[in-house]
Formats: sequence, structure tokens, C-alpha cells
Amino acid sequence: MADHRVRGEDGGGVSRHSSPRLLRAPFPRGSEDLTGAWMAEALGLDDPAGRAEVTRIGAGRGHMGSAFRVRFPDGAARPAMSFVVKLPAAEEAARDTADRGGLYEREVRFFTDVAPRSPLRVPRCYAAGHQDGEGFALVLEDLGAATEIDQLTGLDVDRARGVLGQMAEFHAAWWGADELDEMTWATRHTDEHRVANLTRILREGWPRLTSELAEQLPAGCHQAGADMADLLSEAFGALAAEPQTLLHGDVRLDNLLFEGPTEPAVILDWQSVSRGAAAIDVAYFLAQNIPGSDLAAHGDELLDGYRMELVRRGVEQSPEQLRRAVALAMPLTFAVAASLFVVADLTEPRTRDLAAAMATRAQAAVEHFGHPRDLLVGV
Repeated sequence: MADHRVRGEDGGGVSRHSSPRLLRAPFPRGSEDLTGAWMAEALGLDDPAGRAEVTRIGAGRGHMGSAFRVRFPDGAARPAMSFVVKLPAAEEAARDTADRGGLYEREVRFFTDVAPRSPLRVPRCYAAGHQDGEGFALVLEDLGAATEIDQLTGLDVDRARGVLGQMAEFHAAWWGADELDEMTWATRHTDEHRVANLTRILREGWPRLTSELAEQLPAGCHQAGADMADLLSEAFGALAAEPQTLLHGDVRLDNLLFEGPTEPAVILDWQSVSRGAAAIDVAYFLAQNIPGSDLAAHGDELLDGYRMELVRRGVEQSPEQLRRAVALAMPLTFAVAASLFVVADLTEPRTRDLAAAMATRAQAAVEHFGHPRDLLVGV
């Protein structure tokens, strides 16, 4: 599949969004900078946007940025009555981690370069900008009326099946695309910096998480992730031999919205967009969102449903190849859980509960799909 076609079933284009307006620095630093005048400039309005009501949203969700709902109560003419604006994280540790990993640039580049031709339902982006050392800003569609499902609760099997189908459509669209080599802004999972950063997070965060949350975790949880830092580099190296595609990198319920029982999920937060084996997204989704009992009962069915959707779109993978790749991808889900004890605000009670849920489900996932240590010789 050397040529890159992002197409629908009928061969027609599937773009849902036009390209956003490009913003230039200086960008807002916090809620106090999100004025009606700034919003008017960002949206390209001739007249001031009017009085803005700004509310922080999304706190305690493990995100590496700050999000605000900006609402205009006076009814002045504009593209919408409210928007979501994303800015850098308020916490210095989270900002530093995001800057080192290029997370802010990646999300802006997704909305400027990829979203206009993506088959996925994502928020409409009205304006976007990033500059090294100056931060970033995104002005997005406000989807506050959509349904949120708490990641602590977990996703039911029917909805999980639907999200996996969307992921298969996205992965198939970019499968083996020549353009991937040119997308240097989207890190590869084997990039030296990324591997070093995730390894550091596992070494620092996993012992803290399992020690401080020991009473909330099942027996054996610490040991399930104890050697992931040692395994990650070799596991990701093995995944580099798999076919490559474009990945979301953080498909979990805190980054999903549901507009109706038959509508596709809206997929948010593209700071972790990357290039790699599709199993990295799939393993992470299954390990982050499906309660352990449901994963034990339906994990094989869900994985094969994803594989069959790939086949339907012209991508062949054997069940054995996909399952092996999913097991090799498991270090990422442990690293993301551990990251909450390295860069997140632990004074938020939900952050600790989220870390416990992530760690518990990561353990259930390796018990079901396999541990990378069993696939890597000499480790």
C-alpha cells in the first residue's frame, strides 16, 4: 500500500474539516489572556467577539495541557456561541515534559496537516498555532453537549467495538504510506528520545505509584510492571519490524466523546500522535478502557473484530501476528500510568484514582494478552 489514499468506501474523499486559521505568537498563557479581543483575532472576525466567560475544563485527567471553555453570552455574531481553547499546561513539570516530547507541536500539526483529510470524527479546529519556546494555542469546536464516559467506570463492549472499528479505519488509511517518512514532527515509538523519556518515567513513576496506591491495587500489580522499564526499548524495537502507520497514541475514555448511540466517537487530544505499529494504539486502548472482567470475557473477540475491520479495508494481519504485537506494546500503558506520578497534579483526587485504574487494567491486559518478557529472548 505504497500510495497514500485517505478515502471512503465509495472512493470519495472523507474530509470533514477545512484547514484552520494559523495563529502566530504570542499565544495566551492562561485564562486571563482569553479575552473577547484575542478570540476575535484568532477567529478572524472584523469586530470584537464581545464579553467572554472562561471556565477551566478537563482537570485531573492526566493531560499535558490546559483546556478552557470560552463562552460568549451576549449573542454577538460569530461561528459559534462557545469554543474550547487549549493552551500549555499550568504545571511546570508537565510543560517541560510536553516541550521535550514535542507534544504541543504535534497536536497543532495534526489539526493543520492531518485532520482535514482524516476519516475520524475529531473536533473542528478553527485556529491553531505553535512556536518553539512560545507555547501553542488551539481554538476548537465545543462538544460540551456530547456524552462523556468516565475512564474510572470503563467502556462497555459494544462501544469499545465501535471505537476499535474507527481506529482500524484510521490505521488502514495510513498503512505503509510513503508520506509517513516525511512526517518528522510525528515521533516514532523507536525514537531515542521517546524511548529514554518513557523509560525514565517507568523507573521514577511505577515504584511510586505501586507504593503509594498499594491498598487500591490487586496483588501482583507492582511485579507486572516492575521490569517494563528494562523491556521497553527491546519491545519497541521489535515492533519497528511491524508495518507502520499513523497512531493517535492516547486513545482512552478521557479523550473520547459520544454524540449518540449510533454516531462514531469523537476522538480528542492529539498531542501523542505518532508513527508506529498499529498494535500500540490497540493494546493501549484495550488496556486503558476495558474493565478487567470484561477484557477477560471479550478481549479476544474485540481484538479479532479490529483485525477483521483491517482486512475489510485491504490490510492483512494474522491473528497470531497481531496478538504478539499487542503483547509487545504493553510497556506503553504502564508508562502512561506511571507518568501520573511524575508530571501530573497529585493533589487532584481523581488523578490518583485514575492512576490506580490504569495500573489495575494494565495488569489485567498483560495477564490476558501476554507479557513482553515472554516474547523477548535474553531479557
